[in-house]
Amino acid sequence: MKFLSLVVVVLFIGCAERRIIINSEPPAASVRLDGKERGITPISVPFTFYGKREVILEKDGYETYKAIIPLPTPIFQVFPFDVLMLLVPYPFIDQHQFYFILEKQKKPDIKKSLERMERLKEYLEEILRKRNKTLLILQ
Repeated sequence: MKFLSLVVVVLFIGCAERRIIINSEPPAASVRLDGKERGITPISVPFTFYGKREVILEKDGYETYKAIIPLPTPIFQVFPFDVLMLLVPYPFIDQHQFYFILEKQKKPDIKKSLERMERLKEYLEEILRKRNKTLLILQ
């Protein structure tokens, strides 16, 4: 009889299903969550632990989007409420939804890039000249 009671209790114990739902505009962006490739948007990912998570979205023709998303612990997951939730006879769903808008990739300004490269070249040449002078003096 005790065994049957235990089986009935176990079958009717509730649990929490935790999911992160990520959408983007435009859709079909590649999603990395905490450094792991997860798929493309829209996507629903199960998770176990609460806290801050890093999300990175990438899509050809768009700027890479990086963000830290918060997953706060709900009250029903804090002691003693978490123990009481085990007695609820249906699963509890905890969903966190995020929507990101990706910006079109800007065309690089070639003129500015060339100017920056020229300044860098001059800077590096100056460093090499100073280093060579120091080496000549030491010899």
